[in-house]
Amino acid sequence: QNEGDITIKSEEEGKKISFAINGDAELLTMETVDGVEVINLVGTTKIASDETNATYINIDEGGANLNLTGQEDIVVTAGQDVVVTAGQDVVVTATEDVVVTATEEFTLNGDNISLNGSGTITINNESGQGNKISFMVDDDTELLKIEEGIIKLVAETKIASDETNDTYINMT
Repeated sequence: QNEGDITIKSEEEGKKISFAINGDAELLTMETVDGVEVINLVGTTKIASDETNATYINIDEGGANLNLTGQEDIVVTAGQDVVVTAGQDVVVTATEDVVVTATEEFTLNGDNISLNGSGTITINNESGQGNKISFMVDDDTELLKIEEGIIKLVAETKIASDETNDTYINMT
């Protein structure tokens, strides 16, 4: 302790510390729950980081949602991996661009991966190393490649209709 320090503490076990304004309007509580020290935000209390309150963390819907809101950018930095685990969907909504930059590989894994757009969907390889785009199945089987402005069928690949495989285009 230094001279002038202010300490707020609960002297009795099982008691909570409550921060309230305007009488009894609790903003947050501090307590031990099942042996774990917990800071609980009450209602839609914001932990804000600027004078405008436009950058903040809060909860809503009784704690069902944790909101991280940035007036401009939200930056997540990690020395290793950033892992997002969700019981259901992960949804990214943007009014402008969503940009993912990877210095090595960018991988999408899933049962049904779709690219949907109302404009143009562009897949572009600007690596300067042959600028090849490959379409693969079963991890290593190349079906189709786009190289030097030419679409090339690989091995026994067939382009057929959804209805029947009796009519198709393939390479011989």
